[in-house]
Amino acid sequence: MPRPKKTIAAVHRQIVRVCHSRGLPAPSRGAVELRIARMDPLASTRAREGADGARPVQSAGGWVPPVRGVLEQVQIDHPVVDVIVVDEAHRLPIGRPYVTVGEECLPPVRPWTGDHVGGALGAVGGAVSGALGH
Repeated sequence: MPRPKKTIAAVHRQIVRVCHSRGLPAPSRGAVELRIARMDPLASTRAREGADGARPVQSAGGWVPPVRGVLEQVQIDHPVVDVIVVDEAHRLPIGRPYVTVGEECLPPVRPWTGDHVGGALGAVGGAVSGALGH
């Protein structure tokens, strides 16, 4: 079971105790907070929870390239809609529609969508071309 994450206040109190015991000046809470914010989330999760616990934080490719331009990197998902599409004439099920949702990774994040039944390639192309029109 992973150790629970300490609060910034608890970390600051511990640092203040150690500094006072060694006769050193203690850093401010803001300085501690900035230092924690600069920490690598993958490294800290791996240290706290191990390699298996850090897997959800880790990029699938291992290294995420920096995003510098608009639409240089996007994240696309295809969630299934909780509806069953049926044939008009015979009322037989055709399938469940997907909604293609995309977000660019450069702030400000601009979401865009497309919808389809069946394979995802056409919807991705339609969603991306729609995003380029934004």
